[in-house]
Amino acid sequence: KPKTPTPMFIDSISGVTFNPPWNVPKKIADEEIWPNIRRNRNYMREQGFVVMPNGALRQSPGPRAALGAFKFEMGNPFGVYLHDTPNRGLFAWDWRLLSHGCMRVENPRLLADFLLDGDADWTKATIDAALEAGVTIKAPLKQPIPLFVAHWTAFADADGQMNFRGDDYGWDASLMALLAKSGNR
Repeated sequence: KPKTPTPMFIDSISGVTFNPPWNVPKKIADEEIWPNIRRNRNYMREQGFVVMPNGALRQSPGPRAALGAFKFEMGNPFGVYLHDTPNRGLFAWDWRLLSHGCMRVENPRLLADFLLDGDADWTKATIDAALEAGVTIKAPLKQPIPLFVAHWTAFADADGQMNFRGDDYGWDASLMALLAKSGNR
């Protein structure tokens, strides 16, 4: 969402979590989840939310889990990560600025297979078994994989044609202001 943009950063993917729970950030819980719970007394049960001993909300793994069946672990200070989604239809939308900074992965199984390729503990069969178990299972990577998250509003495609996209976060204007300030226009 433009109000909660995905930051640009460099990180590493350190593991894959199958059937991840979602520890709901306090701001999202206060502004979105608790109001839904107050409106619908069945919402918590229907959506798989539980209140933790510290008062925080957690969504259990399951068919409605916001993180889907896969979460790709990272350690960035922004609290964002790559994850699956139960809302597969979102990938057909042209405009998909819908999250609070995290990034939905269209083909999470392909990414998990790629990341765990060559790990004797995580074959396609053991991944299938982990998913089928329905409980949270973590698969650390033997070697972290670098990840670069960037936003490009102009780029050349494979044919060398320039493509331009909207600047939904307003970062191009910020960059131009910094360049003008430094005398590099």
